[in-house]
Amino acid sequence: MGDVVIVKVLEWLGVTIAGNMVSKGSDVVLKKIKETFSKAFKEKFGTIEESEEFIEKIYEDKSKSPQKPKRDIEDIFEKITGSEPSGEVLNEIIEWIKANSKVLKEGLDSKETQSEINIGSQKAQRDIINIQGNLTINNN
Repeated sequence: MGDVVIVKVLEWLGVTIAGNMVSKGSDVVLKKIKETFSKAFKEKFGTIEESEEFIEKIYEDKSKSPQKPKRDIEDIFEKITGSEPSGEVLNEIIEWIKANSKVLKEGLDSKETQSEINIGSQKAQRDIINIQGNLTINNN
């Protein structure tokens, strides 16, 4: 999922992104990001909902311009608001992303540590305990 807009923008800004990042982080982290972004940009978008939709889109949409991700930011802004962002607004958004890159990266990292195990059937002579994460079995 390294081809979503936020990953390409962060890479373009020089932020190191691991190759196996998950594109959509936990609801808690994304809520924090949306709130912070909305406080800074709600006037530029018109409504809080539009500014939150922008954050959702940069985490979900695949980059159409991986070499020039600034164009993706423009396209998403225009799709949401119906108008092109001014150069000043675009630069403010890029600067906000740069200043908040650590938190934005957490939005990517947060699901990377979660794992899913899908077990079709289990048979045992004793209790079966399903766990997530690393499994250590002690045969005592």
